[in-house]
Amino acid sequence: MYAGQPQYNLTEVTVLTDTLSFPLGENTYNNIKSFNLFTSGEKDYISFYDERSASINIYHLQSQVLVKKLNLGKSFQGHKLYKTTAYCKNFDSIFITNKDKLYLVDTLGKIKTKIDFIENSRVAYASLENAYPPILKDNVLYTGIRPSVDDKSFKSLKKWKTIYSFDLTN
Repeated sequence: MYAGQPQYNLTEVTVLTDTLSFPLGENTYNNIKSFNLFTSGEKDYISFYDERSASINIYHLQSQVLVKKLNLGKSFQGHKLYKTTAYCKNFDSIFITNKDKLYLVDTLGKIKTKIDFIENSRVAYASLENAYPPILKDNVLYTGIRPSVDDKSFKSLKKWKTIYSFDLTN
């Protein structure tokens, strides 16, 4: 039975002591494609990749203060930032993927390394998303691969390779 019009003004948001709030700077939006935590020295940081501004924003976790903004549009002139994700290992090792390459950059935006994906990468590209976070072990970076198969077909799913490995020593 219908009881009348809904009353939307009865809902409120309450900020609690365990709520984290990261103020967005000018030209930064809330189109977050990937984020991760890392420690440098004794301090904890959180980094966000904002797709709309094409920037990586690094905040001090405890104070929620922005400590570094890396504008990828400047660093990646001439490179496509399509299907981009990012993972900050530390301030000098930031991994970035797009639809065809893995990049290693520093916080100045300098590209230190770039590795091409396999030839048919349009259907198999690495991703640094939180659903499948990267693992770095013995100079090999393991990442998840964004599925590009019919997810209703068990046969297709069985053939799907789910992990990329990048040898960072070469």
